[in-house]
Amino acid sequence: MPRDFVFTTMAYPMANIVTFTFWGVWFFMGREYIFPAKLDPLIPSWLNHSIHTMIVPVNLITVAVTNHKYYNNGVLMTIGVTTLYTVVLQYIKRESGLYVYPYLETFDEKGKLIYFSGQAIFAYLMYKSGQLLTYAIHTKRPPEGVRKMRSANVSTARKQN
Repeated sequence: MPRDFVFTTMAYPMANIVTFTFWGVWFFMGREYIFPAKLDPLIPSWLNHSIHTMIVPVNLITVAVTNHKYYNNGVLMTIGVTTLYTVVLQYIKRESGLYVYPYLETFDEKGKLIYFSGQAIFAYLMYKSGQLLTYAIHTKRPPEGVRKMRSANVSTARKQN
């Protein structure tokens, strides 16, 4: 697979999902649900941050220095990887009786449906944010959808004057 395809459809969106999910659960539900204190002797704070925090700034730097190509329908791969990961989590739960992440045990069936649907929507938004950042940094022309919105706003402003 081409480097751009892997970065734009998997690395950038999934890294953001990992970071925002990890720290969101940590702060809103409690660290014991995502990274129990008993792991501190095994995984020191600096390593935890390198796994769950630093991936976002590294990806942002990568976006800033590399003009990645975004493929038609690349977002489908992002949603597909998110869906596959959800299926794997459900399979592990079925086989072992436990979720890999204890916070998932707190949701009822409806809550899990909402959570996993929200993750898919967030994956889509992360893909699009990477695309928008890439265009904003590396091109003088905005993407087609942004150009249409700008021209509509300019037309509306001219009519009002």
